[in-house]
Amino acid sequence: MVATKGENYTRNKRGRGSTDIRALLVGEMAYIDECKLSLITTAKEQGFWERLSDGDRKALKKIDEFVQQRLHLLLMIDVASRMPLAWVLSDKPKAEATLALVRMATRDKTREKIKYGCQGDPAPAMGIGSIMSDNGSGLRNKVVIGAALGLGSRYVVGRTHASTDRTNVERSFGTLESQVIKLIHGYTGRRPGELPSYDATANGVLVTEELYGILTRYFIDEYPSRRHMGIGMDGRRPAEVAKELNETRGLLRPIKEDTRRIHLGWKQSVTPTDEGVRTFPASGTTRMSFSALLTATQKQRSRCSLTLRTLHMSPPLSPMKSKCFGFVSKLQRSQI
Repeated sequence: MVATKGENYTRNKRGRGSTDIRALLVGEMAYIDECKLSLITTAKEQGFWERLSDGDRKALKKIDEFVQQRLHLLLMIDVASRMPLAWVLSDKPKAEATLALVRMATRDKTREKIKYGCQGDPAPAMGIGSIMSDNGSGLRNKVVIGAALGLGSRYVVGRTHASTDRTNVERSFGTLESQVIKLIHGYTGRRPGELPSYDATANGVLVTEELYGILTRYFIDEYPSRRHMGIGMDGRRPAEVAKELNETRGLLRPIKEDTRRIHLGWKQSVTPTDEGVRTFPASGTTRMSFSALLTATQKQRSRCSLTLRTLHMSPPLSPMKSKCFGFVSKLQRSQI
């Protein structure tokens, strides 16, 4: 096999680790990866374009030129049960998208279930014991690794040309494309020349929000209900395995909200004034008064003055509805 297929192929097929069971608890280990979808999406929506003014149409055309391209899907899979823990769409690989992926995996996903009309139950909020990724720039960077270590997780980087390190998440992308993506208008094909005389850009009419809804229903209803023939699954469904492991062995305890907010939330340093502080004005968070930020001893302005504050905010689940959960995590005092 080495002579005909090569050393890397032989190591992946017959080498050590190809039949390992690497996790026994739900949340003990998770694989993350990113993939550029073979699909063109657009910002235009039928029935909405006609109601726009000329100025809004010009602005939307510029947005459409940017959005009408192939998006990246970030996915996190639990190793023990093969349950999808989180999925995020991004215009390009970046640290913020990976943080949003970890943020979704460690919180409750009932909102997505209700919003997109899912029938199944998504994976519950849980802690992540170990996170494994490849060498992608959006996954392996100091921002993501620092956040993972702050949450108490272990971050592992997979080896180059070693497909057995993260087989579960790699196979999930192929299954998603063959079962879902290829049936949507704007499909570009897996390889050059697969769809001759088909203009994927002209036929890319699917809105990004609709694409995320399709992916959500797939990862909550369809994928966990399909039989899995991977190592340790023996034809069982991921939803069944997750339920069984949760009842017999349990899952990792969910991370405290304050810890998640510090390491996964939005951060902004502000300087207080006599009227208080103002944080994240674009997200709907308005001024916060001193009484909400200072204790009784810190209110004695005659004894100390505030020079710097670092506020942490949990990102809103919807851009239209945001709520500030900020609190003071850093305080410097100078004697007057």
